[in-house]
Amino acid sequence: RERFDAEAILRRLDPAVPVLLTHGSADEVVPFRHLGLLAKARPGATVVTGGHDHHPLSTQERPDLLRTLLAAARARADGRA
Repeated sequence: RERFDAEAILRRLDPAVPVLLTHGSADEVVPFRHLGLLAKARPGATVVTGGHDHHPLSTQERPDLLRTLLAAARARADGRA
């Protein structure tokens, strides 16, 4: 029912900004296939999936996600990505 065009936002976002996309395969609100659409709209995004439901993964539950995102930001800043 909400009209939030995440694909358009990802396409407009500065390529230097690292993006982390997460989606749970047990999500009953947003179809899991939407993750593929978002990943296609943002090549180079870090994509993490899990068996969780609609509530997103948090960096408190998975601190490795924050480390992954920060590593991607550093690599981009250093010109390695």
